[in-house]
Amino acid sequence: NLSTFDTSNVTTMQNMFSSCDNLVQLDISNFNTQNVTTMYSMFADCFALIELDLSSFNTINLTNTYHMFWRCSSLTTIYISEYDEIVGTGWTMENVTISTDMFRNCSQLSNYNGTNDGTYAFAGYSEELGAYGYLTIKN
Repeated sequence: NLSTFDTSNVTTMQNMFSSCDNLVQLDISNFNTQNVTTMYSMFADCFALIELDLSSFNTINLTNTYHMFWRCSSLTTIYISEYDEIVGTGWTMENVTISTDMFRNCSQLSNYNGTNDGTYAFAGYSEELGAYGYLTIKN
């Protein structure tokens, strides 16, 4: 139960759940990620994780998503909330400079096309890329 975790001053979530290879479900809906700059390997090697709800995440200050979902081979859906420019909340890769192998071996993800870096870390269709992203907006 992580409902009492106070993450309001956290700047790195590096390796937080890394190698939790039997983890099937995770509720981190109360996490405040506004100040987080790195999620390096945050969920790496969570082989059994099927669905992940990151819709409460604010990634405006995020710069590093290296190996974030590395080898999450059972992961089918990653929920996010749409970025709101006016309020400055939601999911954005706007400031991310390191996204190498963000989705390596995540072949079960919706719309997965083999691209491993953060290029497809968005929801919906991109005219520029001519493809759908790997993430899903939570309604």
